[in-house]
Amino acid sequence: MNEFIPLLILESHVFLRNLLIILLILIIFALLCYILFNSIAKKLKVKRVTFYENSSERDNFKFIFISDLHINCLPVDRRKIVSEIAAESPDFIVFTGDFAHSDEEKYKKESLDFFASLIDAAACPIYITYGNHDIRDFFSSDRLKRDAFTRALTDISPRIRVLENTYEIFRKNGSSIVIGGLNDITENESGGKDLCAKWKNIADSENARFMTISHNPDILLTLGEDFADFFLAGHTHAGQIRLPFHAEFKILRMHDKLPCRGIYYGKTVFNNVPIYITSGLGCSILPIRFGTYPEIVLIETGMK
Repeated sequence: MNEFIPLLILESHVFLRNLLIILLILIIFALLCYILFNSIAKKLKVKRVTFYENSSERDNFKFIFISDLHINCLPVDRRKIVSEIAAESPDFIVFTGDFAHSDEEKYKKESLDFFASLIDAAACPIYITYGNHDIRDFFSSDRLKRDAFTRALTDISPRIRVLENTYEIFRKNGSSIVIGGLNDITENESGGKDLCAKWKNIADSENARFMTISHNPDILLTLGEDFADFFLAGHTHAGQIRLPFHAEFKILRMHDKLPCRGIYYGKTVFNNVPIYITSGLGCSILPIRFGTYPEIVLIETGMK
């Protein structure tokens, strides 16, 4: 029996060597994937979208739509984001939340610094709603922290407006657009429909366009039909790591209802309302993307 011991030892060494080789190959493959996916997450795109009442109308409002900054997991150069936005000379900017998914104070400061740079460079109003990560992580579900950050934002400039189930009217050259900001669906599962009806009446009285913004597109399931002229949301990251058959939602994010139906990115119509869901700027968990890019959305729309 002793004569088999050297053979067993040799076989165990061969097994361990092969296992180490396989592990090394997997590590190298994972590193290469990370490098590739991280490089994709750094490639900022400018997406151009139009919302016209009819094809004969000329552009009336031109604004920038961004979402999901996730400043603690943002591979895109912040200076590039600011310069790309400023270069478009927008009438205003819309941001639909998720500053960060961490409550560390340094990320609050970095977020405030980012918006201070943005307001200086773009020199236009910025309308903001909060996202689920803001509520749960960034503010730790603490209303006092949330109010303090809101004050810090608006202290940067009176042109920064945080819309928490409230609206603002932007006017330009005799035309108006009503911007209604709905809180995230995690705290707004009902009541949004009534608010939109109220804001739509205000828009009609102003002879204005009416745009609804919110972080998570699932809120569309609570708003009924024809609630606005158009709707903007983020939250989905367009999948971030795009998998076949929308598996990134159906397996990993089953709580996201519209994405599980295939409505997770781009321009479409839902309940007779044109909508746009952006892929956002930052990332969740890891600074990687595949099959989707971070984006700034330039939206042009006509008069009512």
